[in-house]
Amino acid sequence: MIKRAGALLLAMIFAFCIAACGGEEPKTTETPATEAPATDVPATDVPATEAPATEAPAVDAPATEAPATEAPAADAREAYPIEENTGYKSETYPYLVRTPSAVWYLAADDIALLGEEAYYDGLYAILEYAEADFADAREALKGYIFEEVQPVNIHTDFCGHEDMAKLPTNGYFTNGTISLYRGWAEAADVLLHEYVHYLTLNRAAHSTAGNYWRESVGEYVSRLVCRNRTADMYYTWGREDQLSEIEAEAKQYGFWDYEEERADTRKLTFLYAQMVLNGDIVGHEYFCIGQKTIVRTQEIQDDPARQDLMYSEAACMMAYLVEAYGRDLVFSNWNSSVMQMEDAFGKTFSELYHEFAEWNTEQCVQMGLNLS
Repeated sequence: MIKRAGALLLAMIFAFCIAACGGEEPKTTETPATEAPATDVPATDVPATEAPATEAPAVDAPATEAPATEAPAADAREAYPIEENTGYKSETYPYLVRTPSAVWYLAADDIALLGEEAYYDGLYAILEYAEADFADAREALKGYIFEEVQPVNIHTDFCGHEDMAKLPTNGYFTNGTISLYRGWAEAADVLLHEYVHYLTLNRAAHSTAGNYWRESVGEYVSRLVCRNRTADMYYTWGREDQLSEIEAEAKQYGFWDYEEERADTRKLTFLYAQMVLNGDIVGHEYFCIGQKTIVRTQEIQDDPARQDLMYSEAACMMAYLVEAYGRDLVFSNWNSSVMQMEDAFGKTFSELYHEFAEWNTEQCVQMGLNLS
């Protein structure tokens, strides 16, 4: 059994409960490969780029990782200049930035809230890595999404997000658009998850269906398959006074990357899942992939329904299914109902879940996570 989590680690897991966020079923019908998705913002003519095929880096996590690409060689401020927005909601979003994978709409209220220097420093800190992360996600989903991927529209909505957000999340994807709430640190944590929603909901012939598949695939690809450089920033952004404590706990629990001198977010996801499996959150509220806040009761702990899973738990279960049953079987059934899932895998969800729970513990041991 894993030892009880330290105060900082336990606080981080509950922050993580609302960090990952939901995607809404697209309002459009199935989109052919030659068409751009229907959205409520204008389509851009920025060409989409394909992720180059590179060798997968050696990691301790299960061998499901997509090849990582390099961040832009040019400085992000030079590569992606700020433009005046003369189109969609220009009063709300007076400026925009175009990248190969996205058009970022910059809110005037957010710039005023943070101040120009802090706002643009945060934006470009994320843009240093976002394109490489997006390319990794497209490579990870190659064969299951369209070859041509149009740039996604991304809005900063830090001000007034409580009125705009339907759920207690740091971001949301709906109708072809990613909205980022609260601030840049939170945006960094959820950005790739939301981009995976865009790919699997709007740029796939058969989109992920239902909260279980949408959120599990989104979290699995963004946390365990891709390097997710932007998410790394979340654990240190604005926490300068806690860096030594974060490093100490990461080393104590075994998720510190000594070579890169950072917390390994893949290992951390497995650790979070193991904490859940070991009952660390029984009796506590958490935001589940069913898109609601619930209490982890002992009944749920013993035999959860698909919608009851925590995000890290869902990501790691998806990793188990891919390793045990193959990527094609899993991704080909990412729009299946509970009964269809049983037919595809030959087992009930409960049986698959308990197989995953044993597997996850084994993975933690192999990755050197602290299980004393």
